[in-house]
Amino acid sequence: MRKKTRLFQFLSLILVLLFAGCHRSEEGEKGPLVSRQLEKEISRLTKAIAKNPNDAAAFNNRGSANYSLGKYWEAIEDYTRAIELDPDVSDFYNNRGIAYRSLGLYDRAVYDYTKAAELNPEDPLPHYNLGSIYNLTGLFNEAVEAYSRAISLNPTYAEAYANRGIAFKNLGEEDKALADYTMALELNPGLAIAYNNRGSIYYRRGQYQEAVADFSKAIKIHPEFALAYSGRAFAYEKLGQLQEALEDFRSFVRHAATPEAPEVLQAQEKIKELEKKLKQPWPRP
Repeated sequence: MRKKTRLFQFLSLILVLLFAGCHRSEEGEKGPLVSRQLEKEISRLTKAIAKNPNDAAAFNNRGSANYSLGKYWEAIEDYTRAIELDPDVSDFYNNRGIAYRSLGLYDRAVYDYTKAAELNPEDPLPHYNLGSIYNLTGLFNEAVEAYSRAISLNPTYAEAYANRGIAFKNLGEEDKALADYTMALELNPGLAIAYNNRGSIYYRRGQYQEAVADFSKAIKIHPEFALAYSGRAFAYEKLGQLQEALEDFRSFVRHAATPEAPEVLQAQEKIKELEKKLKQPWPRP
């Protein structure tokens, strides 16, 4: 089966990270502007398809625009048509797999990522995406294998190290997880989630100063990173820095995506507890 080069990059370059949901999507003036641009692109591509119904790339690109608008089934229909027209392009399968993943249809996503990997064995992205599915579904050994394959194809793939670290952590192999988070950060110091996850390991090991440092770096990168505020709050509390812990618990509650989540309710109780302690005269117990 012939292998084609990766010509269709629009959606393939979207990294399907487990980090999804760690920070909120931007709102405001950019949102409507981007949506209008995507709608215009869909209209343009629809006209192009009307002129040439056999244009696989146009179907793929329209699928990518539909995906970006959250129209996952419309995207899948477009990717499927692109595959029917040209079944040897790995990116078409990879893109459809991303859409299936967004719908929670993991078996279909696995099929498409596997097919993409078969068509282009030198591409690390399908293996990376397979690892993400396996992490999501609790198949952590398979996730490690998939991420390792992605890393062997691209040794500078920071996100693959970061996500393999998550798999190792869930397998109880904390030292390997720590090594992967550290490697990910050496390759890409902008990965806030890797700082957060490494900080969590430091916290569990009683290395509270190191934990505070990593959580702080995560927050500097993404000031609305709720989990990092929570982690740093607990570390500050262990260090006896109660005022800092109180402020971080407040920040966690303010930035939490789900106000009624058990973690938020716990943080609210911690806020009351710390406020009470801070009102006590010195020395505090």
